[in-house]
Amino acid sequence: MLLMLGKFSYYRSLLLYYRMGIHVDVGPNQRVILNGNFLPVTFRNQSKELARDVVHYVACPQDAPQPRNRRIQIMRNLVDDMIKDREQMLKDMVKALDIQDASQLKLIHNIATQMFDDQVVTWGRIVTLYSFCSYLARGCLRVNIDDCTDAIADILSDIVINRLGLWIVSNGGWKTFEQQFPVICAWIPMGVWKGLFVAAILLATIFGLYISFTTLKPKKV
Repeated sequence: MLLMLGKFSYYRSLLLYYRMGIHVDVGPNQRVILNGNFLPVTFRNQSKELARDVVHYVACPQDAPQPRNRRIQIMRNLVDDMIKDREQMLKDMVKALDIQDASQLKLIHNIATQMFDDQVVTWGRIVTLYSFCSYLARGCLRVNIDDCTDAIADILSDIVINRLGLWIVSNGGWKTFEQQFPVICAWIPMGVWKGLFVAAILLATIFGLYISFTTLKPKKV
């Protein structure tokens, strides 16, 4: 999935790459496709690991291993909290999607495009996307769609790296994500994170995702 940018966002992105020490060779009349290939390998690997872990954790919690690092534990806790707080809404969204086979999972790209169409990226929106994709994987697994968890994890990591990666890296990467949330709460294995500020962000962004989905879904005639 390519990072689709307006003219202003395109040149702003080139500037961000330059500030991060990433050289993009562009001639006077040339434009370059800006995607995750320009971002650090470490970031790309971390994003793939995080997507795969959280999707499998939500879809098959009984088989989930212990979190390998603090970043994964924090994301698991935040996703757990969102699902607990807004599970009925997530159920309705998964039901409305009515995924019957893996080929339909490309709709996730459309939903992400709608969600970030205003060019606003926040950690709350990113967590919302992880929560939705993970819950969708759980629903697909229950209707016996083969390899759905791996497919959804791959789509999620592709979106995070290629569409959101520049914002994440320019805002400090996953290390900054870890610093946004209280360590003492995030590390409670089965606890529910109670930060009111972040809870408000998550609540607002999941409503935004729900509205984006309902406007994207074609009406029946």
